This record gives sequence, C-alpha cells and structure tokens, in this order.
Amino acid sequence: MAKVQILRRYRSNIHGRYSRASLKYGSLLGVALMLCLLIRYLCYMAPDAPVCTEETWCVFALMLIANFVVIYLYRKPFEDRKITFKEAYLLSLLTDIVACLLYAMFIYIYATAIDTGDKGFLNRSIDLSVQNLIANNQEVPDMSNYPVSALSFSSFLYNIIMSVLAAFISSLIMRNEKAAIYVKEKK
Repeated sequence: MAKVQILRRYRSNIHGRYSRASLKYGSLLGVALMLCLLIRYLCYMAPDAPVCTEETWCVFALMLIANFVVIYLYRKPFEDRKITFKEAYLLSLLTDIVACLLYAMFIYIYATAIDTGDKGFLNRSIDLSVQNLIANNQEVPDMSNYPVSALSFSSFLYNIIMSVLAAFISSLIMRNEKAAIYVKEKK
C-alpha cells in the first residue's frame, strides 16, 4: 500500500540576514505608524480607539504596503534577486512584529501625554467600549480605573493578528522562487 503524503516539506536556503533587516525596516515602519497617528491627531481625525474600523484599515494598509517595499528592498542586492515564500514571510512577519511593538508603546505615550483630557483618547475608547456593551445588551462594568496599558496591549494583539494576514498576502505575491521539495534520505 502506497504511503499518502498530505503535506510536502520543502528545503529552502535563507539568502540574507532577514533578522537584521526586519529590525531595521520594522523600526522604520513603527515610526511611520506613529507619524500617521500624529498627523491624524493634528488634522483632528484622531481615532476613537486603537481597534476601530478606520484605524485598523489605516494600520493594515501601511503594513501591507511596507511589506511589499521591504521584500523588494531585501531581495534587490542579491545576484539572482530570488526569495522564497518562507523567507519573505519571515521577513514580513518579523518586520511587522517590531513595528507593532513600537506602535503599542507609542499608543501608551499618546494616550497618557498627547491626547488627554475629558475627550481624550482613553475616554473616547472607554465610551466606545461602553456603547458596544450596551448595544449587545451586556452588563457594563466600572471602567473608571481602566488602565492605559490595557489599551496599548489590545492594540498590540490586534495589530499582530493583522500583521499575520499582511505578511501572508505580501509574501504570496512577492515570492519568485519555489523551494525544492525535501526528500528524506533512506539509511
């Protein structure tokens, strides 16, 4: 009886130093996300919460565009300019994780020092959460001591989830080398 193999294993070579590149490009993407939030604040278009429709799409679009640019810049110096899906995905995902971490730290600073007051970022986020609970006929807990760190942590987790999707899409489109099938040698 023939053995059925459902998943193929591939052998791929890492062409460059994607860890160093992901730190470099992730820092740049994190700064871009911070600047985007600051510009929106200065234009009186600041989001009501770190996880709301317009903020989510803005961050996702920046991540997706940045992933395309990062993969292109990463493979540009190679002689054959080849990159596998695995390498492109690792590069994109690690870049996005670094950017999400920096952005979450900035959300904390933004909520505590920049957009403060009665109609500040934290209060708008709490109001939005209360409206969602009321709309779903759920009990509204006391949110008077809601920590800003929970706000930035929720932003971090949600953006990490979005970065998995952005890295997958960009890697799928930008890969230009198929890895060789790994054949296990018999002893």
